[in-house]
Amino acid sequence: MLVSNARNYNCALYCRLSSEDELQDESRSITNQKELLERYAKENNLNIYDVYVDDGYSGTNFERPDFQRMIRDIENKKVNMVIVKDSSRLGRDYIQFGEYIEKYFPQNNVRVISILDNYDSELDNGVADTLPFRAVMNDYYAKDTSKKVRSTKQKNAKQGLFMGRYAPFGYDKSAEDKHKLVINEEQAKVVRKIFKLYLEDNSPLQISYILINEKIPTPSQIMNMQKQTTKWYPEVIRRILQNEMYIGNMVQCRQRKINYKLKKVVGLPKSEWIIVENTHEPIIEKETFYAVQQIMKSKEKTRAKSVKLLLKGLAVCKECGKKMSTTVDCHGNHNRYLRCTSYATAPRQRICTPHIMNYQNLENAIIKELQELCKQYLDKNELKQIVDKENQEIDNENKVKKEKSVTQKAIDVLSNQIDKLYEDKLKGLLNELDFKRLYDKKLAERELKQKYLKELESVTFEKKTIDYEKIMSDFLKKENITSYMLTSLIDKIEIDNDKNVTVYYKFSPLSNVLS
Repeated sequence: MLVSNARNYNCALYCRLSSEDELQDESRSITNQKELLERYAKENNLNIYDVYVDDGYSGTNFERPDFQRMIRDIENKKVNMVIVKDSSRLGRDYIQFGEYIEKYFPQNNVRVISILDNYDSELDNGVADTLPFRAVMNDYYAKDTSKKVRSTKQKNAKQGLFMGRYAPFGYDKSAEDKHKLVINEEQAKVVRKIFKLYLEDNSPLQISYILINEKIPTPSQIMNMQKQTTKWYPEVIRRILQNEMYIGNMVQCRQRKINYKLKKVVGLPKSEWIIVENTHEPIIEKETFYAVQQIMKSKEKTRAKSVKLLLKGLAVCKECGKKMSTTVDCHGNHNRYLRCTSYATAPRQRICTPHIMNYQNLENAIIKELQELCKQYLDKNELKQIVDKENQEIDNENKVKKEKSVTQKAIDVLSNQIDKLYEDKLKGLLNELDFKRLYDKKLAERELKQKYLKELESVTFEKKTIDYEKIMSDFLKKENITSYMLTSLIDKIEIDNDKNVTVYYKFSPLSNVLS
Protein backbone atom coordinates (compact mmCIF):
# COMPACT_ATOMS: atom_id res chain seq x y z
CA MET A 1 0.00 0.00 0.00
CA LEU A 2 1.81 3.10 -1.30
CA VAL A 3 0.97 6.57 -0.02
CA SER A 4 -0.01 9.19 -2.56
CA ASN A 5 1.22 12.81 -2.28
CA ALA A 6 3.83 11.76 0.30
CA ARG A 7 5.57 15.15 0.30
CA ASN A 8 2.46 16.88 1.63
CA TYR A 9 2.50 15.05 4.95
CA ASN A 10 4.17 15.43 8.32
CA CYS A 11 3.71 12.11 10.02
CA ALA A 12 3.08 11.11 13.62
CA LEU A 13 4.17 7.53 14.26
CA TYR A 14 2.09 6.34 17.20
CA CYS A 15 2.98 3.29 19.33
CA ARG A 16 1.16 1.92 22.36
CA LEU A 17 1.68 -1.11 24.57
CA SER A 18 -0.16 -2.12 27.73
CA SER A 19 1.17 -4.66 30.25
CA GLU A 20 -1.62 -7.04 29.18
CA ASP A 21 -0.64 -6.76 25.49
CA GLU A 22 2.97 -7.48 26.35
CA LEU A 23 2.03 -10.64 28.22
CA GLN A 24 -0.14 -11.83 25.35
CA ASP A 25 2.28 -11.36 22.46
CA GLU A 26 5.95 -10.30 22.35
CA SER A 27 5.54 -9.19 18.69
CA ARG A 28 3.50 -6.20 19.92
CA SER A 29 6.53 -4.69 21.65
CA ILE A 30 7.25 -0.98 21.32
CA THR A 31 10.53 -1.73 19.51
CA ASN A 32 8.71 -3.93 17.00
CA GLN A 33 6.06 -1.24 16.41
CA LYS A 34 8.61 1.55 15.92
CA GLU A 35 10.68 -0.50 13.46
CA LEU A 36 7.59 -1.34 11.41
CA LEU A 37 6.33 2.27 11.32
CA GLU A 38 9.74 3.77 10.50
CA ARG A 39 10.28 1.23 7.73
CA TYR A 40 6.85 2.01 6.28
CA ALA A 41 7.53 5.78 6.36
CA LYS A 42 10.92 5.32 4.71
CA GLU A 43 9.52 3.10 1.93
CA ASN A 44 6.88 5.75 1.17
CA ASN A 45 9.23 8.75 1.42
CA LEU A 46 7.19 10.25 4.26
CA ASN A 47 8.52 12.98 6.55
CA ILE A 48 8.42 11.84 10.18
CA TYR A 49 7.56 14.77 12.43
CA ASP A 50 7.82 12.76 15.67
CA VAL A 51 7.38 9.33 17.25
CA TYR A 52 4.80 9.15 20.05
CA VAL A 53 5.05 6.29 22.53
CA ASP A 54 2.69 5.28 25.36
CA ASP A 55 4.31 2.30 27.03
CA GLY A 56 2.25 0.60 29.75
CA TYR A 57 -1.06 2.36 29.02
CA SER A 58 -4.40 0.65 28.49
CA GLY A 59 -6.18 1.14 25.16
CA THR A 60 -9.44 1.82 26.99
CA ASN A 61 -8.05 5.15 28.24
CA PHE A 62 -7.50 7.95 25.71
CA GLU A 63 -5.90 10.28 28.29
CA ARG A 64 -2.47 8.82 27.54
CA PRO A 65 0.41 11.33 27.77
CA ASP A 66 1.90 10.90 24.29
CA PHE A 67 -1.48 10.41 22.61
CA GLN A 68 -2.53 13.77 24.04
CA ARG A 69 0.79 15.32 22.97
CA MET A 70 0.08 14.07 19.43
CA ILE A 71 -3.41 15.63 19.57
CA ARG A 72 -1.88 18.99 20.60
CA ASP A 73 0.55 18.81 17.67
CA ILE A 74 -2.38 18.07 15.32
CA GLU A 75 -4.28 21.11 16.64
CA ASN A 76 -1.14 23.25 16.21
CA LYS A 77 -1.00 22.12 12.54
CA LYS A 78 2.35 20.37 13.01
CA VAL A 79 0.99 16.91 12.11
CA ASN A 80 -1.47 15.92 9.35
CA MET A 81 -0.93 12.14 9.18
CA VAL A 82 -1.10 9.45 11.87
CA ILE A 83 0.36 6.00 11.26
CA VAL A 84 -0.18 3.02 13.57
CA LYS A 85 0.67 -0.65 13.38
CA ASP A 86 -3.00 -1.66 13.79
CA SER A 87 -6.21 0.06 14.83
CA SER A 88 -6.06 -1.33 18.39
CA ARG A 89 -2.92 0.78 19.02
CA LEU A 90 -5.06 3.92 18.77
CA GLY A 91 -7.45 2.51 21.33
CA ARG A 92 -9.78 -0.30 22.34
CA ASP A 93 -12.84 1.70 23.40
CA TYR A 94 -14.99 1.47 20.27
CA ILE A 95 -17.08 4.59 21.14
CA GLN A 96 -14.10 6.94 21.52
CA PHE A 97 -12.24 5.18 18.71
CA GLY A 98 -15.20 5.92 16.41
CA GLU A 99 -15.24 9.57 17.55
CA TYR A 100 -11.62 10.02 16.52
CA ILE A 101 -11.82 8.05 13.24
CA GLU A 102 -15.20 9.33 12.06
CA LYS A 103 -15.12 12.92 13.38
CA TYR A 104 -11.93 14.29 14.95
CA PHE A 105 -9.32 13.27 12.36
CA PRO A 106 -11.47 14.22 9.30
CA GLN A 107 -12.38 17.61 10.85
CA ASN A 108 -8.67 18.34 11.37
CA ASN A 109 -7.65 17.09 7.89
CA VAL A 110 -5.57 14.26 9.34
CA ARG A 111 -4.96 11.18 7.24
CA VAL A 112 -4.89 7.93 9.25
CA ILE A 113 -3.09 4.76 8.18
CA SER A 114 -3.27 1.39 9.97
CA ILE A 115 -0.68 -0.83 8.33
CA LEU A 116 -1.79 -4.33 9.33
CA ASP A 117 -5.48 -3.47 8.83
CA ASN A 118 -4.64 -2.20 5.30
CA TYR A 119 -6.61 0.91 6.24
CA ASP A 120 -6.02 4.35 4.70
CA SER A 121 -8.62 7.03 5.39
CA GLU A 122 -7.92 8.53 1.93
CA LEU A 123 -8.70 5.31 0.09
CA ASP A 124 -12.11 3.83 -0.57
CA ASN A 125 -11.08 0.16 -0.55
CA GLY A 126 -13.88 -1.17 1.65
CA VAL A 127 -11.70 -1.52 4.75
CA ALA A 128 -13.28 1.57 6.34
CA ASP A 129 -16.61 -0.25 6.38
CA THR A 130 -15.18 -3.07 8.50
CA LEU A 131 -13.23 -0.81 10.88
CA PRO A 132 -16.17 -0.25 13.30
CA PHE A 133 -16.52 -4.04 13.65
CA ARG A 134 -12.80 -4.33 14.35
CA ALA A 135 -13.16 -1.60 16.97
CA VAL A 136 -15.93 -3.59 18.66
CA MET A 137 -13.70 -6.69 18.63
CA ASN A 138 -10.80 -4.67 20.10
CA ASP A 139 -13.15 -3.44 22.84
CA TYR A 140 -14.26 -7.02 23.52
CA TYR A 141 -10.60 -8.09 23.65
CA ALA A 142 -9.91 -5.41 26.27
CA LYS A 143 -12.90 -6.56 28.32
CA ASP A 144 -11.87 -10.22 28.04
CA THR A 145 -8.27 -9.43 28.95
CA SER A 146 -9.43 -7.42 31.97
CA LYS A 147 -11.45 -10.41 33.19
CA LYS A 148 -8.46 -12.75 32.75
CA VAL A 149 -6.12 -10.37 34.60
CA ARG A 150 -8.60 -10.04 37.48
CA SER A 151 -9.07 -13.80 37.63
CA THR A 152 -5.30 -14.38 37.69
CA LYS A 153 -4.84 -11.81 40.47
CA GLN A 154 -7.57 -13.40 42.59
CA LYS A 155 -6.10 -16.87 42.05
CA ASN A 156 -2.63 -15.70 43.13
CA ALA A 157 -4.10 -13.77 46.07
CA LYS A 158 -5.83 -16.95 47.31
CA GLN A 159 -2.43 -18.65 47.25
CA GLY A 160 -1.04 -15.92 49.53
CA LEU A 161 1.10 -14.30 46.83
CA PHE A 162 1.53 -10.54 47.13
CA MET A 163 0.08 -8.84 44.04
CA GLY A 164 0.39 -5.14 44.91
CA ARG A 165 2.46 -2.53 43.11
CA TYR A 166 3.91 -1.26 46.41
CA ALA A 167 4.72 -3.31 49.50
CA PRO A 168 2.81 -2.18 52.62
CA PHE A 169 4.65 0.34 54.79
CA GLY A 170 6.98 -1.71 57.00
CA TYR A 171 7.74 -4.29 54.33
CA ASP A 172 9.70 -4.68 51.07
CA LYS A 173 9.14 -7.05 48.20
CA SER A 174 11.65 -9.87 48.41
CA ALA A 175 14.57 -9.54 45.98
CA GLU A 176 14.26 -13.25 45.19
CA ASP A 177 10.47 -13.27 44.71
CA LYS A 178 8.39 -10.11 44.21
CA HIS A 179 5.29 -11.98 45.46
CA LYS A 180 6.87 -12.42 48.92
CA LEU A 181 7.19 -9.78 51.66
CA VAL A 182 10.18 -9.20 53.93
CA ILE A 183 10.40 -6.78 56.86
CA ASN A 184 11.99 -3.37 56.30
CA GLU A 185 13.34 -2.83 59.81
CA GLU A 186 13.54 0.98 59.65
CA GLN A 187 9.89 1.26 58.60
CA ALA A 188 8.85 -1.52 60.98
CA LYS A 189 10.18 0.55 63.91
CA VAL A 190 7.70 3.29 62.98
CA VAL A 191 4.83 0.78 62.76
CA ARG A 192 5.67 -0.58 66.21
CA LYS A 193 5.92 2.98 67.54
CA ILE A 194 2.43 3.78 66.20
CA PHE A 195 0.91 0.74 67.95
CA LYS A 196 2.78 1.54 71.19
CA LEU A 197 1.64 5.17 71.18
CA TYR A 198 -1.96 4.15 70.59
CA LEU A 199 -1.88 1.70 73.49
CA GLU A 200 -0.52 4.55 75.62
CA ASP A 201 -3.86 6.29 74.97
CA ASN A 202 -2.72 8.61 72.18
CA SER A 203 -5.35 9.23 69.49
CA PRO A 204 -4.48 8.91 65.76
CA LEU A 205 -4.39 12.72 65.64
CA GLN A 206 -1.92 12.89 68.52
CA ILE A 207 0.21 10.14 66.96
CA SER A 208 0.32 11.97 63.64
CA TYR A 209 1.44 15.13 65.45
CA ILE A 210 4.22 13.22 67.22
CA LEU A 211 5.50 11.66 63.96
CA ILE A 212 5.45 15.03 62.18
CA ASN A 213 7.41 16.64 65.03
CA GLU A 214 9.99 13.86 64.88
CA LYS A 215 10.28 14.40 61.10
CA ILE A 216 9.58 10.75 60.31
CA PRO A 217 9.06 10.29 56.53
CA THR A 218 5.53 9.36 55.45
CA PRO A 219 4.77 6.17 53.47
CA SER A 220 4.20 8.18 50.28
CA GLN A 221 7.62 9.83 50.65
CA ILE A 222 9.38 6.51 51.28
CA MET A 223 7.63 4.83 48.31
CA ASN A 224 8.43 7.88 46.14
CA MET A 225 4.85 8.10 44.92
CA GLN A 226 3.76 10.79 42.47
CA LYS A 227 1.44 12.33 45.07
CA GLN A 228 3.59 12.79 48.16
CA THR A 229 2.76 14.38 51.47
CA THR A 230 5.07 15.27 54.35
CA LYS A 231 2.17 15.11 56.82
CA TRP A 232 1.02 12.08 58.74
CA TYR A 233 -2.76 12.22 58.59
CA PRO A 234 -4.90 10.50 61.27
CA GLU A 235 -6.57 8.37 58.58
CA VAL A 236 -3.17 6.94 57.60
CA ILE A 237 -2.53 6.07 61.26
CA ARG A 238 -5.94 4.34 61.50
CA ARG A 239 -5.25 2.28 58.37
CA ILE A 240 -1.94 1.11 59.82
CA LEU A 241 -3.55 0.24 63.16
CA GLN A 242 -6.28 -1.81 61.41
CA ASN A 243 -4.08 -3.57 58.83
CA GLU A 244 -3.83 -7.33 59.39
CA MET A 245 -0.75 -7.44 57.16
CA TYR A 246 1.25 -6.49 60.26
CA ILE A 247 0.41 -9.78 62.02
CA GLY A 248 1.59 -11.84 59.03
CA ASN A 249 -1.74 -12.18 57.19
CA MET A 250 -1.91 -11.40 53.47
CA VAL A 251 -4.92 -9.12 52.90
CA GLN A 252 -5.77 -8.35 49.26
CA CYS A 253 -8.61 -7.58 46.82
CA ARG A 254 -10.09 -4.93 49.12
CA GLN A 255 -11.32 -2.87 46.19
CA ARG A 256 -12.07 -3.22 42.49
CA LYS A 257 -12.52 -1.07 39.40
CA ILE A 258 -16.08 -0.13 38.44
CA ASN A 259 -15.37 -1.59 34.99
CA TYR A 260 -12.48 -2.18 32.61
CA LYS A 261 -12.85 1.27 31.00
CA LEU A 262 -12.67 3.37 34.17
CA LYS A 263 -9.84 3.91 36.64
CA LYS A 264 -12.23 4.64 39.51
CA VAL A 265 -12.25 1.96 42.19
CA VAL A 266 -14.81 1.11 44.86
CA GLY A 267 -14.16 -0.48 48.25
CA LEU A 268 -15.42 -4.00 48.91
CA PRO A 269 -16.96 -5.25 52.17
CA LYS A 270 -14.53 -7.18 54.36
CA SER A 271 -16.48 -10.40 53.65
CA GLU A 272 -15.21 -10.20 50.04
CA TRP A 273 -11.55 -9.54 50.87
CA ILE A 274 -9.07 -12.33 50.26
CA ILE A 275 -7.17 -13.01 53.50
CA VAL A 276 -4.53 -15.73 53.82
CA GLU A 277 -3.03 -16.21 57.28
CA ASN A 278 0.65 -16.55 58.22
CA THR A 279 2.18 -15.80 54.82
CA HIS A 280 5.02 -13.57 56.03
CA GLU A 281 6.89 -12.50 59.15
CA PRO A 282 4.74 -10.33 61.45
CA ILE A 283 5.80 -6.92 62.72
CA ILE A 284 3.17 -6.76 65.47
CA GLU A 285 2.22 -9.54 67.90
CA LYS A 286 -1.34 -10.79 67.50
CA GLU A 287 -2.20 -10.03 71.13
CA THR A 288 -1.13 -6.40 70.65
CA PHE A 289 -2.98 -6.08 67.34
CA TYR A 290 -6.28 -7.46 68.64
CA ALA A 291 -6.02 -5.34 71.79
CA VAL A 292 -5.80 -2.28 69.55
CA GLN A 293 -8.82 -3.45 67.49
CA GLN A 294 -10.86 -3.87 70.66
CA ILE A 295 -9.99 -0.35 71.83
CA MET A 296 -10.79 1.15 68.42
CA LYS A 297 -14.10 -0.70 68.29
CA SER A 298 -15.12 0.51 71.73
CA LYS A 299 -14.26 4.09 70.77
CA GLU A 300 -16.28 3.82 67.56
CA LYS A 301 -19.39 2.92 69.55
CA THR A 302 -19.11 6.02 71.68
CA ARG A 303 -17.65 8.38 69.07
CA ALA A 304 -20.90 10.26 68.50
CA LYS A 305 -21.33 10.88 72.23
CA SER A 306 -17.65 11.30 73.15
CA VAL A 307 -16.10 14.62 74.03
CA LYS A 308 -12.50 15.55 73.35
CA LEU A 309 -10.85 15.79 76.78
CA LEU A 310 -7.61 17.72 76.42
CA LEU A 311 -6.70 17.32 80.10
CA LYS A 312 -7.20 13.55 80.08
CA GLY A 313 -4.61 11.86 82.33
CA LEU A 314 -3.18 15.15 83.66
CA ALA A 315 -5.54 15.91 86.57
CA VAL A 316 -4.78 14.11 89.86
CA CYS A 317 -6.22 14.17 93.36
CA LYS A 318 -3.78 15.89 95.75
CA GLU A 319 -4.95 13.87 98.75
CA CYS A 320 -4.75 10.29 97.43
CA GLY A 321 -2.64 10.78 94.28
CA LYS A 322 -5.13 8.98 92.01
CA LYS A 323 -6.01 10.41 88.59
CA MET A 324 -9.31 12.26 88.34
CA SER A 325 -12.06 10.62 86.29
CA THR A 326 -14.90 12.38 84.45
CA THR A 327 -18.63 12.06 84.85
CA VAL A 328 -21.67 13.74 83.27
CA ASP A 329 -24.56 15.39 85.09
CA CYS A 330 -27.49 13.67 83.38
CA HIS A 331 -30.17 15.49 85.41
CA GLY A 332 -29.36 19.01 84.39
CA ASN A 333 -27.52 20.54 81.43
CA HIS A 334 -25.20 17.56 80.85
CA ASN A 335 -22.11 19.34 82.12
CA ARG A 336 -18.98 17.23 82.51
CA TYR A 337 -17.29 17.07 85.91
CA LEU A 338 -13.99 15.80 87.32
CA ARG A 339 -14.02 13.68 90.45
CA CYS A 340 -11.55 11.62 92.44
CA THR A 341 -11.27 8.06 91.09
CA SER A 342 -10.80 6.61 94.57
CA TYR A 343 -14.07 8.16 95.68
CA ALA A 344 -15.90 7.17 92.48
CA THR A 345 -14.78 3.53 92.81
CA ALA A 346 -15.88 3.08 96.44
CA PRO A 347 -17.81 6.11 97.73
CA ARG A 348 -19.16 4.34 100.83
CA GLN A 349 -15.71 3.33 102.05
CA ARG A 350 -14.70 7.01 102.18
CA ILE A 351 -11.19 6.33 100.89
CA CYS A 352 -11.20 9.90 99.63
CA THR A 353 -13.58 12.82 99.01
CA PRO A 354 -15.29 13.69 95.69
CA HIS A 355 -13.17 16.74 94.75
CA ILE A 356 -15.87 17.53 92.17
CA MET A 357 -15.00 20.29 89.69
CA ASN A 358 -16.52 21.49 86.41
CA TYR A 359 -14.28 20.07 83.71
CA GLN A 360 -14.91 22.64 80.98
CA ASN A 361 -14.30 25.57 83.30
CA LEU A 362 -10.99 24.04 84.36
CA GLU A 363 -9.91 23.31 80.78
CA ASN A 364 -10.72 26.87 79.68
CA ALA A 365 -8.83 28.32 82.66
CA ILE A 366 -5.77 26.11 82.08
CA ILE A 367 -5.59 26.95 78.37
CA LYS A 368 -6.01 30.66 79.02
CA GLU A 369 -3.35 30.60 81.76
CA LEU A 370 -0.96 28.61 79.57
CA GLN A 371 -1.43 30.89 76.58
CA GLU A 372 -0.67 33.91 78.76
CA LEU A 373 2.49 32.23 80.02
CA CYS A 374 3.54 31.34 76.47
CA LYS A 375 3.03 34.92 75.31
CA GLN A 376 4.91 36.25 78.31
CA TYR A 377 7.97 34.08 77.86
CA LEU A 378 8.05 34.26 74.09
CA ASP A 379 7.59 38.06 74.05
CA LYS A 380 10.30 38.62 76.66
CA ASN A 381 12.65 36.32 74.81
CA GLU A 382 13.28 34.51 78.10
CA LEU A 383 12.41 31.09 76.75
CA LYS A 384 15.96 29.75 76.84
CA GLN A 385 16.19 30.55 80.55
CA ILE A 386 13.15 28.43 81.35
CA VAL A 387 13.94 25.50 79.09
CA ASP A 388 15.28 22.56 81.07
CA LYS A 389 19.07 22.57 81.23
CA GLU A 390 19.15 18.87 81.69
CA ASN A 391 18.43 16.88 78.55
CA GLN A 392 15.82 14.17 78.80
CA GLU A 393 16.95 10.63 78.24
CA ILE A 394 15.24 8.80 75.42
CA ASP A 395 12.78 6.14 76.59
CA ASN A 396 14.46 3.59 74.35
CA GLU A 397 17.27 3.10 76.88
CA ASN A 398 14.95 1.23 79.24
CA LYS A 399 13.55 -0.72 76.32
CA VAL A 400 17.00 -1.82 75.18
CA LYS A 401 17.93 -2.85 78.74
CA LYS A 402 14.85 -5.03 78.82
CA GLU A 403 15.65 -6.45 75.38
CA LYS A 404 19.20 -7.26 76.50
CA SER A 405 17.87 -9.09 79.52
CA VAL A 406 15.38 -11.09 77.41
CA THR A 407 18.04 -11.92 74.83
CA GLN A 408 20.52 -13.07 77.50
CA LYS A 409 17.85 -15.35 79.00
CA ALA A 410 17.20 -16.81 75.53
CA ILE A 411 20.94 -17.49 75.11
CA ASP A 412 21.01 -19.24 78.50
CA VAL A 413 18.02 -21.39 77.54
CA LEU A 414 19.66 -22.38 74.24
CA SER A 415 22.91 -23.26 76.05
CA ASN A 416 20.96 -25.53 78.40
CA GLN A 417 19.21 -27.13 75.42
CA ILE A 418 22.58 -27.81 73.75
CA ASP A 419 23.87 -29.42 76.96
CA LYS A 420 20.73 -31.54 77.10
CA LEU A 421 21.33 -32.75 73.53
CA TYR A 422 24.79 -33.99 74.56
CA GLU A 423 23.25 -35.85 77.49
CA ASP A 424 20.58 -37.43 75.26
CA LYS A 425 23.26 -38.50 72.79
CA LEU A 426 25.39 -40.09 75.53
CA LYS A 427 22.33 -41.92 76.90
CA GLY A 428 21.58 -43.28 73.44
CA LEU A 429 18.30 -41.34 73.16
CA LEU A 430 19.57 -39.56 70.01
CA ASN A 431 21.45 -41.08 67.08
CA GLU A 432 24.38 -39.24 65.48
CA LEU A 433 22.32 -37.89 62.57
CA ASP A 434 19.53 -36.42 64.71
CA PHE A 435 22.04 -35.05 67.20
CA LYS A 436 23.98 -33.26 64.45
CA ARG A 437 20.81 -31.81 62.94
CA LEU A 438 19.41 -30.53 66.25
CA TYR A 439 22.81 -29.40 67.51
CA ASP A 440 23.50 -27.32 64.37
CA LYS A 441 20.06 -25.73 64.58
CA LYS A 442 20.37 -24.73 68.26
CA LEU A 443 23.95 -23.54 67.76
CA ALA A 444 22.91 -21.32 64.86
CA GLU A 445 20.05 -19.87 66.96
CA ARG A 446 22.41 -19.14 69.83
CA GLU A 447 24.95 -17.48 67.54
CA LEU A 448 22.23 -15.23 66.14
CA LYS A 449 21.11 -14.27 69.64
CA GLN A 450 24.71 -13.60 70.71
CA LYS A 451 25.26 -11.42 67.67
CA TYR A 452 22.04 -9.53 68.44
CA LEU A 453 23.11 -9.07 72.09
CA LYS A 454 26.45 -7.69 70.94
CA GLU A 455 24.63 -5.16 68.75
CA LEU A 456 22.40 -4.16 71.66
CA GLU A 457 25.43 -3.65 73.90
CA SER A 458 27.01 -1.34 71.33
CA VAL A 459 23.95 0.94 71.21
CA THR A 460 24.52 4.42 72.60
CA PHE A 461 21.82 6.90 73.50
CA GLU A 462 21.65 10.53 72.60
CA LYS A 463 19.89 13.01 74.79
CA LYS A 464 17.38 15.36 73.27
CA THR A 465 16.02 18.66 74.46
CA ILE A 466 12.29 19.20 74.23
CA ASP A 467 11.70 22.02 71.76
CA TYR A 468 9.45 24.06 74.02
CA GLU A 469 9.82 27.11 71.82
CA LYS A 470 8.21 25.33 68.87
CA ILE A 471 5.49 23.72 71.00
CA MET A 472 4.66 27.07 72.61
CA SER A 473 4.56 28.80 69.21
CA ASP A 474 2.26 26.10 67.85
CA PHE A 475 0.14 26.36 70.98
CA LEU A 476 -0.45 30.06 70.34
CA LYS A 477 -1.01 29.72 66.58
CA LYS A 478 -3.16 26.60 66.39
CA GLU A 479 -6.91 26.91 66.46
CA ASN A 480 -7.28 23.26 67.46
CA ILE A 481 -5.18 22.69 70.55
CA THR A 482 -4.28 19.02 70.95
CA SER A 483 -3.81 16.87 74.03
CA TYR A 484 -0.22 16.31 72.92
CA MET A 485 0.50 20.05 73.15
CA LEU A 486 -0.85 20.15 76.71
CA THR A 487 0.95 17.01 77.85
CA SER A 488 4.18 18.40 76.33
CA LEU A 489 3.92 21.52 78.47
CA ILE A 490 2.18 20.26 81.63
CA ASP A 491 3.52 17.62 84.00
CA LYS A 492 0.37 17.31 86.13
CA ILE A 493 -2.58 19.25 87.54
CA GLU A 494 -3.28 18.77 91.26
CA ILE A 495 -6.74 19.37 92.68
CA ASP A 496 -7.19 19.43 96.44
CA ASN A 497 -10.26 18.98 98.64
CA ASP A 498 -10.91 22.75 98.68
CA LYS A 499 -10.88 22.84 94.85
CA ASN A 500 -7.55 24.64 94.65
CA VAL A 501 -5.72 23.80 91.43
CA THR A 502 -1.94 23.65 91.13
CA VAL A 503 -0.43 23.30 87.64
CA TYR A 504 3.10 21.91 87.34
CA TYR A 505 4.76 22.86 84.07
CA LYS A 506 7.52 20.88 82.37
CA PHE A 507 9.28 23.86 80.89
CA SER A 508 10.21 25.57 84.16
CA PRO A 509 10.21 25.01 87.92
CA LEU A 510 7.40 27.52 88.42
CA SER A 511 3.89 26.44 89.33
CA ASN A 512 0.67 28.36 89.29
CA VAL A 513 -2.33 28.15 91.58
CA LEU A 514 -5.85 28.61 90.22
CA SER A 515 -8.79 28.94 92.56
